[in-house]
Amino acid sequence: MSPVESQILMVGWEQSAADKWGAHAAAQLNSPKTLGYELLVAPIHHLQDPQFLEAYSKMKLDNPFLQLIVSCPSDFPVNRLHQLYSQFSISQLIEPENDQQLEKAILQSSSEAQLLRQKEMLTNLQMEEAEKLTSLQNELEMRVEKRARYLTETRRKLFITHERMEAFQKLLMQLPSARSVQDLEELLLHNLSRVFDLQWIKIVLKPDDDSFSQEIRTKLDYQIHRLFLYNGPEKMGSLFLMASQPQAFSKDESEYLLQIAESVSLSLDAIHELENLLAIRDQWEKTFESLSDPLLLIDQNYQVVQSNIKAGASTPSKCHELLFKRETPCPGCQIGQVFQIQVANQTWEVRGQKIENSPQTIFAHFYRDITESLELQRRWLETSRLIEMGTISSSLAHELNNPLAGLLTFAQMLKSDTSPEDPLYTDILEIEKGILKCRDIVQNLLVYARDPSLDPEKDVDLVELMHQFIKILEIPTRTKGLKIRSLLSDKPILFKTKPSWLLSVWKTLGLWAVQALEKARTQDPSLRNEILVSLSEGPTEIQWIIEIDSLEAEEQTPLSFKKILEELHGHLVFEQVLSTSRISMAEKNSLSRGDSRGLRAKISFPRDSRLARKP
Repeated sequence: MSPVESQILMVGWEQSAADKWGAHAAAQLNSPKTLGYELLVAPIHHLQDPQFLEAYSKMKLDNPFLQLIVSCPSDFPVNRLHQLYSQFSISQLIEPENDQQLEKAILQSSSEAQLLRQKEMLTNLQMEEAEKLTSLQNELEMRVEKRARYLTETRRKLFITHERMEAFQKLLMQLPSARSVQDLEELLLHNLSRVFDLQWIKIVLKPDDDSFSQEIRTKLDYQIHRLFLYNGPEKMGSLFLMASQPQAFSKDESEYLLQIAESVSLSLDAIHELENLLAIRDQWEKTFESLSDPLLLIDQNYQVVQSNIKAGASTPSKCHELLFKRETPCPGCQIGQVFQIQVANQTWEVRGQKIENSPQTIFAHFYRDITESLELQRRWLETSRLIEMGTISSSLAHELNNPLAGLLTFAQMLKSDTSPEDPLYTDILEIEKGILKCRDIVQNLLVYARDPSLDPEKDVDLVELMHQFIKILEIPTRTKGLKIRSLLSDKPILFKTKPSWLLSVWKTLGLWAVQALEKARTQDPSLRNEILVSLSEGPTEIQWIIEIDSLEAEEQTPLSFKKILEELHGHLVFEQVLSTSRISMAEKNSLSRGDSRGLRAKISFPRDSRLARKP
């Protein structure tokens, strides 16, 4: 080994002697260049030098595996040797100048130093590996713990997600059953309170939601979460949720609640639509039921689907069974069209209409009893005819009045110029009588056609006025084959009124009696063709009565003269009476059973009756 590369330092040896062992030689161990050696060889007396101890300590500090070989004579004191052993790590003792021992000591010490170095390296390697294993174990434990926390958090989130999805599904299934905003709030609180630990949920529609939000945020310290509800681009209101703990909702919770808000918006829209439909249905039902005439919804087989109150109970039946108690459809029925049907003594107008956009073929039939309308129309035509007749009568009366006055004058002149013994005198009397009768007829026609407003109020003999009325009433009764019987007092009955005004009342009621009796006789020809007119005076009132054999109801009588009766403070009563009450006792036994009932119209006037106002 080259001395340059040697790791052996021999102190107190010559270089020539050290070269034998491939070592470096030094006179003293005080050179600063003594580091980096693994084997130090020195005589024992050098160990007693303090400088040697100092240099050795530095070398030992630099190389913990430094081996010290000491040459010690055999006579060296043992006690001192023990002291040196305690100060230095002596690995070998050899005798001075014993090359064999020195070689052996160098080999053993080199091997020992190498072995120690290897052990140190092995120890360091073991420590490094142990540290690596410890680090790996710690890292693995951290990863396992982190993984466990991740799995725990994942399971928690999965459980929460599953719970939310389950709550969301239940909520979606229950939302269609909500019929109001309160129902929605109860459903939301029932399904979401467990998921979010909520205290309450409130739905507030605009524009009250902004003021409500400001109010609750000033009064409550808890976390209030507000979600806006939209119907397309238009804002409907807000959904407020208050948690039991004063903490904010997380991002996932907020996104979940946004989905809830979208579902609530759809439900609110559906509730509004349902409320509108219910309002329309209620309006339809009220309108349907408030009709005063029967209304039926029927199918193609005449089966009643729905009916209003006027039509009767809508039990499973057909229209002709429900309304007219018929087993077969009505004659002339045209389902879904406008037509008329005749049932018994009634005439019905039916307006049919097919209902569009219906799952089945449905027709709406509106039934209206037009019997009275037709009767009123007939009466109106009759009244118009009578009005026209009155106009014609007035014209004829005015045209005939002057010729009759001339004829009467000439007849009276002939009468005064002819003696009673003259054969023509009787003929002249008959001519005068006929002219007077024609004059009375003309005067009655003038009274019949006179405007009541132009007639002054005066004291009138009602008996005489009744005779005029009977003569007027004979005009329409003769053409219809009817008779008039009068029961009048022989004494005059004075009454202060307008004659034409009172005649209008009697005329209207008399025409009603003529029409009612004529109609009754068309249904039952065995009825008497007679109209009984009577006039009587009581202590406090005057009664005028007209009776016929008819079963007409009061609702079918004309009411156009009621206004006139009010002006005269009169009172009109219709009574069902026995027909025998208006004939003599001798005639009672001759009446058949069919003549046993009749109708009486009785008008009463107070004795002090006056016009309430100027007509």
